Amino acid sequence: MKHSLLYSLILLSIVVLSCEKKEVAVVTPEEKPANCFVSKATGETIYPSVMRAGEVVIKVSENLRGRIEEVNEDLGVLCQGTKAEDKVFSKVQPVGLRRLFPDAGEFEERTHEAGLDRWFIVDLPENISLKQAEEAFYGEYGIEKVEFRHEIVGMFDNTVIPAIETPVLSSAATQVFDDPRLSQQWHYYNDGSQNGMSEGCDVNVLPVWKNKIAGSEDVIVAVVDGGIQYDHPDLAANMWTDSKTGKHGYNFVNNSTTIKAHDHGTHVAGTIAAVNNNGIGVCGIAGGDAKKGVPGVRLMSCQIFMTVGGQDQGGDGAQAIKWAADHGAVISQNSWGYNFDYNGDGVLSGSELSAALNAKIDTYTREAVDYFIRYAGCDNNGNQLASSPMKGGIVIFAAGNDNIKNGAPANYAPIFAVGSVGADYKRAYYSNYGDWVDICAPGGDAYKGYNVLSTIPGNGYGYMQGTSMACPHVSGVAALVVANRGGEGFTNTELEGILRESANQDVLSYNTEALGVGLVNAGDAVSGNRDTEHTIEPELSNSLSMKPSQTREIVFLVNNPTGHKLNVTLSPQVEGITVSADPQKPNKRFIVTVDGRTAVGSNWDRENVYNLTISVACNQEEEGVHSCEFKVSIDANQAPIILKPLTGFVADKIGESSSLNLSNYFFDPDGEDLTYDVSKTSIGKFTFKAGKLMFIPSEYGSDEVEVSATDSFGAKVSGKLKILVRDGAARTVDMYPNPVKDNLYFRSSDSFTANVKIYSASGQCVIEEKVEIAPFNPGKIDMSKLAGGIYSVKLTSEKLETSSTVVKL
Repeated sequence: MKHSLLYSLILLSIVVLSCEKKEVAVVTPEEKPANCFVSKATGETIYPSVMRAGEVVIKVSENLRGRIEEVNEDLGVLCQGTKAEDKVFSKVQPVGLRRLFPDAGEFEERTHEAGLDRWFIVDLPENISLKQAEEAFYGEYGIEKVEFRHEIVGMFDNTVIPAIETPVLSSAATQVFDDPRLSQQWHYYNDGSQNGMSEGCDVNVLPVWKNKIAGSEDVIVAVVDGGIQYDHPDLAANMWTDSKTGKHGYNFVNNSTTIKAHDHGTHVAGTIAAVNNNGIGVCGIAGGDAKKGVPGVRLMSCQIFMTVGGQDQGGDGAQAIKWAADHGAVISQNSWGYNFDYNGDGVLSGSELSAALNAKIDTYTREAVDYFIRYAGCDNNGNQLASSPMKGGIVIFAAGNDNIKNGAPANYAPIFAVGSVGADYKRAYYSNYGDWVDICAPGGDAYKGYNVLSTIPGNGYGYMQGTSMACPHVSGVAALVVANRGGEGFTNTELEGILRESANQDVLSYNTEALGVGLVNAGDAVSGNRDTEHTIEPELSNSLSMKPSQTREIVFLVNNPTGHKLNVTLSPQVEGITVSADPQKPNKRFIVTVDGRTAVGSNWDRENVYNLTISVACNQEEEGVHSCEFKVSIDANQAPIILKPLTGFVADKIGESSSLNLSNYFFDPDGEDLTYDVSKTSIGKFTFKAGKLMFIPSEYGSDEVEVSATDSFGAKVSGKLKILVRDGAARTVDMYPNPVKDNLYFRSSDSFTANVKIYSASGQCVIEEKVEIAPFNPGKIDMSKLAGGIYSVKLTSEKLETSSTVVKL
């Protein structure tokens, strides 16, 4: 009774202390900080206070990468700007330049193949802000991407409640292993006997511990987090050790092999693989069985958080994910995300909340995730290594603790995102949610009096809550599945399918917010008790409308519980309409690509409608074919049009080039790029350059040519273009003919109104008129009634005054 009371007091203290965390997702008006700016690259608002200060990340072209390698990253050479590709560095004058993903040794070949060797960190001089740096790099020769490094945060509330005394509680779990604190780990076995808990709201791991393998040293889980206390008595036996360095991971905060113990990372590690059945402390989901000599899975500490002076300093998660793949991990455990609290008050409000709701993974982290998924457990060519239990890796992320319908970087589709529930199947008050969440797991809910118990530094044990605590439950179950079902030919796609289809769907009836396919279920995942029926449905819509010049996609999602390879077909077969598997989610997501040009062929001048069926089947299972009908409508091609009459060319000098931007005059309603042609003229030469018509005159005179615009299908429209080449240096206004019989004409390079006076030889003004003068519409005065003789013509306007003598016949 005494111990039960103490346990209740501990839980009460958790609630009180956890409530000190400020609420999130409160929408209030808020002014943006003065130094925020809109990114030229993405259009997003950038808040420097939550970005790594003094540096940007760039992705360079292969040519520029070669140049940087050629000079061995020597800024002294690059900043001289002696070569075209160096000039951007001479503008910024960086104080440091280094690869974001360092040389990978034996795996450098695949690093290059993935383009990760083209990412560089640029250290900025103090006088260059992040905004100025982006402006300097963006769009420059050899620069493909310019990004900022987000400050990162752990997905927990910074509250750790030490477990002081071990309560003497008995349950079905304690009959399996002898770890004294196992009875407090309701998240492994929940019989509903404790107040506020619901029976079965756990990860159902007991059946695996009883009847299957509880771990395997062949399975390596990278804990991308704070450092693990690698000598903790409940963790030491399950730590991974680098055969080359003798170390247990890498510290990406200070770039060393020295791991510094951290509350968050040590707690996460214990949930995955604290040593089981060793008579001390707690259990880990895949922690093995010490008494039977069954090793647990191996914990690789990839440290991206480190406490310095009471404050957490963050490293780089992308670097850690990539490094883990190159050192043997097949599961990447990530309980971290981006920081959006730019004013540091612990509340997401106003523009902070807006930024969080619209956030997505940055490019270099996305590419690191893709690399892990493709190459973990594989050689440089993506073939499974003989020593690896799985081909390819799985990247598992906590959904986030902001109580919003988004979470970055967890919302990137290939990532396996984890939401959090309490001990009652209900979404924890803090957990992010949405269709992008893949699965949920117990993460605790301090408001209701129960949190997650695991290892903490100082050889201790403590309670924490958050999607950070939910996530390692999924990583632990994934590790158990690989330990029991992995081996030659086992793939990451199969693992993900197993996790999805074995999930406990009881949780879905308790929640209106999307928390994935259900609650992670170790027992069914390892034993294979799951449905095998396949279904197929459109991701968004089963109809597609498009232009004939376009190439568009329509996506179909397949429920593939077995993870087996599927046969996918389209009927009827139409040239130009094909189906392929999404390389990031093969056998689960299929993309129908419609090449409008090929599909319509010679029928581009009319509407084309196709009613098709996509079907999936599995040769390894006896169930039938599953199908989904869809419709593709391709509009008739529309011919180009002329927006306005073409402006003529007027040249005042032989050899002087003029240009006309044809996109101001021709337009294609279908959005196609147009090709242009022009008829020949004897008074000059035409060329085309970047959508402009260039004219170089070779002799004086005037002419009219035809300019045509043609779309890719051959539909064409034409317009007339007048040309005038005159000697502008000799005279401002041409007066012709001379001698004149009837009309005297006035022509100039510009359009203007002039006052014209004509004087006889005696000095008498015989004609005075206002004349409108233009290059292609010359002004005129009728001199037919004047007597023959010599006349003086004086022309004046606001800008000029000129005189000439003409002979009247």
